[in-house]
Amino acid sequence: MNYLYGASVQGIQDFIFQTNELKDIVGASELVAEICTRLFRETLGSCYRDDHLYIGAAGNVRYRFDDRESCQRAVRDFPRRVMTEAPGITISQAVVELDGRDETRAIDDLETKLKEQRNCPQPDLIIGPLGVRRSGRTGLPLVSTEGKETDLTTAAKTRHNRSIYLAQNSFYGRESKERVEAERFPFDVSRMTEGNDWLAIIHADGNGLGQVVQRVGHDLEQYRTFSRELDRATERAANDAFREIEGEMGGTYLLRPIVLGGDDMTAIISGRLAIDYATAFIRRFEYHTGEGALGRILRQETGMDRLTACAGVAFIKSSYPFHYGYRLAEELCGVAKREAKRLRGEGESVPACLMYHKVEDSYVQSYGEIVDRALMPLPGVSLVYGPYFLDPREGYTTIDELRATCDSLTSTEGDGVRSGLRQWLSLLHRGEGAASQHLERMRMVYGAKGRAMVDQLTRPTARRVTSAAGRSGVRAYPAYDVLSLYGILNLVTKKR
Repeated sequence: MNYLYGASVQGIQDFIFQTNELKDIVGASELVAEICTRLFRETLGSCYRDDHLYIGAAGNVRYRFDDRESCQRAVRDFPRRVMTEAPGITISQAVVELDGRDETRAIDDLETKLKEQRNCPQPDLIIGPLGVRRSGRTGLPLVSTEGKETDLTTAAKTRHNRSIYLAQNSFYGRESKERVEAERFPFDVSRMTEGNDWLAIIHADGNGLGQVVQRVGHDLEQYRTFSRELDRATERAANDAFREIEGEMGGTYLLRPIVLGGDDMTAIISGRLAIDYATAFIRRFEYHTGEGALGRILRQETGMDRLTACAGVAFIKSSYPFHYGYRLAEELCGVAKREAKRLRGEGESVPACLMYHKVEDSYVQSYGEIVDRALMPLPGVSLVYGPYFLDPREGYTTIDELRATCDSLTSTEGDGVRSGLRQWLSLLHRGEGAASQHLERMRMVYGAKGRAMVDQLTRPTARRVTSAAGRSGVRAYPAYDVLSLYGILNLVTKKR
C-alpha cells in the first residue's frame, strides 16, 4: 500500500520575527530551512528515498511512503523532532492512500486535510507554568543553557545563527563552487542600513500557482518534477538578483534571506538596494520558470510559457518591529497581485509588478488603514500610485520609469522641485485650493525642465484604490511615491 504524506509548518513568520534581534532572525530562518530538508531526512533515517520526496522546502513536505509502518513512524516522530529542535514551531500533518486512486484527487484531498489540521489547536510545549521567570524579550520561560539564562526558542535560534545553508542557496546556489563568506554577515542590524538607517523587508510570491498545481497534479511523477524544478527556478532567480547588487555591497553582505523555496522569497536588505533586488528577482523568476523541464510542463499542462511573481517592499527604520514590517510587505504583495490580476488581458499571464511603502511614523496599522490615514489627503485624491510593472502597462508606470524619474530629481533643477513638491503634498492635506495655488507658483518660478518635472509628478491618473473602507475610484498622484523612494536612495543622514 502506498501513502502520500504531507506536513506543513505553521507560524513560520511569527517564529522568525519573534524578536528584533538580527542574530535571532537569522538563526530562526536557517532552522526553518532545515526542517523540511535535514530534519525530515534524519527522522526517516535509512528508509529515506530522495525519489519519493515531492516537496521539501518553505515549510512544506510532501512524501510518498511504500508501506504503512514507515508512514506511521513519520507521523509519530517528525513533529516531536521538529518541536524539540525548534521550540515554538508547530506542524500539521495529513496522510491519504494512493493505491487505486486518481492522483489529482489524492493531492487535492491531502491539501484539504492539511488545511483542516491547521485549524486544530496544537499543544504548546514551551508555555510554562505560572510563577516561573520569563524572558523580557519573548515572554517565554527561562532555562539555563551553556551558562546563560535564556528561553528554549532563543537558544535553538542561537545554535543556528552561524549556519549559512539558506544564504548559500540564495546567493550562489547549493551546487555552486562559489561559497558564502560567513564573516561578511553582520549581526548588528545597523550595519545593514548604510547612510540613512532605512531597511527593507521584501516578500515576493508567484502568481496563480494553486491553479497550476491542480492541472499538473494528475501525475505524481510530473508533480514531483514540477515542484523540484520550481524550487530550483526560485533559487536561480535569487542567485541572479544577488549578482546584480553584489558589487554595490562592499565588504558587508547587506542582504539576509529569510525564506526561499517553492514560489516564495522573503529577505531583509539595505533600503538602497531593495527595489533593484526585488525587480531583478521577479524578472529572473519569469525567465527561469520558462526554461527546461519546468517550462515544458507549464506549456504542456497549462498553455502558459512561464510563471510570474509580484513583490511587496516595506521600507522601515532599523528600530521598527520586523514582524510588523513583514506583515506590511506581505500586504503590499497581496495588493500588487490583486491589481495585476484585475489588469490581466485574456490569455495573458498575470503581469509581474511590485508595490512599496515607506513607514514614516510609529503607528502599527494594516496597509488599508495606512491608505485611509496618510495616503488619502482628500476625498477622491490618492497618493498611492503603484503597482509598478516590469513591462509597460497602459495607465501605469514601469519600475524602470520609476527609477528614471528618481534619478532626474538629482539634477540642479531637481533640488527646488523636491522642496516645492513636499510643500504641495503638505498643503494637499489641508485643502485642494491652497495646493493648486502653490502648484501654479511652482510652474511660474521654475524653468522649462523644472516645470516638466512638476507636471509629470502632479499629473493625476484615474485609479481604483483599496483602503480599509473598501475600493473606490480616485485621482492618483505619483509625487509621494517618487519622493519617498528618492529619499531612501539618495539622502544621507548618518556616517557609514
